[in-house]
Amino acid sequence: MTGLQRASALTVALLVATSSGGVLASPAPAERASSAERAFQAGLLHAGDTHSCAVLHDGSASCWGNGFAGQVGNDATLTDEPSPVTVALTAGQRANAISAGVDHSCAVLDDGSASCWGSDRVGQLGNDDAAVDQPTPVAVALPAGRRAVAISAGSYHSCAVLDDGSASCWGSDSLGQLGDDDATINQPTPVAVALPAGRRAVAISAGHLHSCAVLDDGSASCWGYDFLGQLGDDDVTADQPRPVEVALPGSRRAVAISAGGTHSCAVLDDGSARCWGSDGNGRLGDGAPEASRATPVAVALPAGRRAIAISAGADHSCAILDDGSANCWGYDGRGQLGDALTLTDQPHPVAVLSPPSRRTVAISAGGTHTCAALDDGSVSCWGNDAAGQLGNGFGGATQDSAADAPRALNAASTVGRVADLSLTLEGAPRVLALGATAPITVRLRNHGPDPAGSARVSLSGRLLDLAPALVGPGSALTGSWRVGTLAAGTQTTLTLNATALAPGTAVLSAEVAGQSERDPDSIPSNDAPGEDDQAGAQIAVPSLPPAPPPADRVSADRLTLKLASRRLRRAPYRVRLSGRLIATAVSPRTGCTGSVSVSARRASRRLATVTTPLSLRDGVCEYRAVLTVARLPRRPASKVTLTARFKGNMSVLPAGSPASPLTIG
Repeated sequence: MTGLQRASALTVALLVATSSGGVLASPAPAERASSAERAFQAGLLHAGDTHSCAVLHDGSASCWGNGFAGQVGNDATLTDEPSPVTVALTAGQRANAISAGVDHSCAVLDDGSASCWGSDRVGQLGNDDAAVDQPTPVAVALPAGRRAVAISAGSYHSCAVLDDGSASCWGSDSLGQLGDDDATINQPTPVAVALPAGRRAVAISAGHLHSCAVLDDGSASCWGYDFLGQLGDDDVTADQPRPVEVALPGSRRAVAISAGGTHSCAVLDDGSARCWGSDGNGRLGDGAPEASRATPVAVALPAGRRAIAISAGADHSCAILDDGSANCWGYDGRGQLGDALTLTDQPHPVAVLSPPSRRTVAISAGGTHTCAALDDGSVSCWGNDAAGQLGNGFGGATQDSAADAPRALNAASTVGRVADLSLTLEGAPRVLALGATAPITVRLRNHGPDPAGSARVSLSGRLLDLAPALVGPGSALTGSWRVGTLAAGTQTTLTLNATALAPGTAVLSAEVAGQSERDPDSIPSNDAPGEDDQAGAQIAVPSLPPAPPPADRVSADRLTLKLASRRLRRAPYRVRLSGRLIATAVSPRTGCTGSVSVSARRASRRLATVTTPLSLRDGVCEYRAVLTVARLPRRPASKVTLTARFKGNMSVLPAGSPASPLTIG
């Protein structure tokens, strides 16, 4: 397209996070692993033995319940806390995941470090300073250069998944629960778990005296105490100081795992749930309690329902189903199953009485209580409250129903509904000629589990002019693409026409903004699938060969605009014209040499002429001219032609179509 044109600019932004079925492609945030749909929320809540902890929407952390060893992390000891108290994280740090053990707690922080607090009698805080209780978080001595991506506090040991897929554990190792093939009394700093050769851990769970992990091929491994079959390998022994493979059925793969007191549970890739180990009180959930099971047995979930999250507590277990309901089974002596029935054991799942119209997005079975996060961002706990572990401010009173229990955390306290979006740039060329245009597609996907509200995309280009060509839902205005609500499982696109404005390396970048984004601070190509909130492309724009020296003056382009004189009523008439040029032989960064002459003619008669210099702006040469016409014939058929002509000693290309703004008056 020829002509002189202003260069337009468009900015675009978006929401990103992803989930996928089957094997977790990257680590779940914490050991109370759910399948990919709810893995994010699983890391935000954990019920320990007699205390509970949660990550709040602003990245702060709160704990409540038994604080006698400092496990609530508020720099105080020897007291119960029946209401949530703030964990004393280091100023400026935010928690990404949290886990509560018996008398200690741990968290993954947003810089990839890990902290633990509470009892350190056997080194379970991992700071190489065992035997000293810590009522405020202390840094875990992770291997040099490594970052934590998941963490789990067991009874007296702790485990983490690191950013290279390795796993480390620390604390008590009396029965091999650290998995390093070298059982000792304790390890006050992390030791590497002896995972199978070539395998990476994607989720981990520290139980009472054993630990379990999901590996990147969908297999599951457990290690430590195995007297009751809690390792699931069909070979009951006293202990296993290195991981052994869980005997999953057929070709099934694990997508979530949880190690409890003396049993373990997992969610498989077909949505079924399996448990193994001690079946006392019916905690395996298969409806036919026996002493123990050394291989996984199927949990008797309601007909037609799939499990998306699971948690094994001390003597009971719980799961979230695909309709957002929650089921629990096993010991119910303190109302921890939440069904408000008879406080008797239940060998098969019973429905938790949740608050009306609310969906459960995370669940954690503790010692004799249970906590759940709901889709409005609140947290509800039920069961034993002797130490204030329900967090409702009262303490002491047992609650046998989630619907009746006062909330530990009010609505919007935690991350409830989560959009899981991904952003990609498609079709960006590696090389683009100066002045040429290429279509580039911005694709926004929402993999779920919840709708993305107020999705907005912002794009910026360096040495590029970006103009929307084809817009999906919503509207593309200058500076933003307002998508609106994007339902789970859907996608939309925006096509941009990108024009190279100047030689060099052109850069196109996109960034996410909007509600419900699970991780608005992620960077491109990080480990979590779909967590790229930013995307970018680099395009090489080569310089054109220098033009031959001009004999006199070069007229590189001209544009003729016709104005109907019958619309002009009064003299004098002023025409304002502006435009942009792309310099080729001489870089506009070093200056714009030449001028633009604008003239008005009627037929062969020149009515007015003005010459205006070029100025450098946004990497291109720009001109602005005001042309005054003193008198103009008013015959209806009469037309006036405006001509803009470049005059100078360098070659130029037009920046596009007719200049704007063009005003007459």
